[in-house]
Amino acid sequence: MLISKRNILILIGGSVLGVLFFVNQNSLAQDPLRYENNLSTEQLVTKTAAQNLMTWLAKIPAGQERSYGFTDRQEFEQATVGQPIRMATIDPQSVQAQANLEHKLVKQMQVWRVPVLVKGDYRALLTVARVEGSYRTVEIGAAGLAGELGHFAQAGIGKQANDRTYILRIFQLRSDFILVAPVEAELEDGEIYPMQSARIYLGLGTRLTIDYPGLVEILRQNFAKLNLESR
Repeated sequence: MLISKRNILILIGGSVLGVLFFVNQNSLAQDPLRYENNLSTEQLVTKTAAQNLMTWLAKIPAGQERSYGFTDRQEFEQATVGQPIRMATIDPQSVQAQANLEHKLVKQMQVWRVPVLVKGDYRALLTVARVEGSYRTVEIGAAGLAGELGHFAQAGIGKQANDRTYILRIFQLRSDFILVAPVEAELEDGEIYPMQSARIYLGLGTRLTIDYPGLVEILRQNFAKLNLESR
């Protein structure tokens, strides 16, 4: 049987495409991180939390569901993950060493809190951390903090398309803030909302927001008190 030049070209082309497909699939199998590298950090954190959600829900001791924000274990089947919120902090040394506000003090951490939702309600938080180059779910809990984040979300805080939302945790003062800044802005230029822990520990009362210079001064005063108490 005669094979035309056109048919030969078609056969060769098909063979080349088949080889390229095989090589591409084989490369992805050998290097799964090629797929991971195409995802944003937020997508990787969300993916990690979603993959581990049921495993961590199963770790909740029977009878302690309410302590973790759930009515009963049946709600686990309805649980989904929400948008990750990155952690940030300000340390005492940077505040005490700074004579003015020219330097940026807010440090982003390699830790994210991922809301666990049931029908849109914030019930708990999964903690995802970057450890040795990969993302791992390391904890579940913080029902109270999750509920408070839910109230902020319902109020529309941090819900604009170009917003970046952080939990600003001041570890030494056991105080949390919500920090919301536009993507194109510095974190220090964002809006700062005291959470319940900061209101109580720092005596902020009913203040709804606080600006960055005001926060730094409050931290400076309270860090100084800690130094006095430790002597």
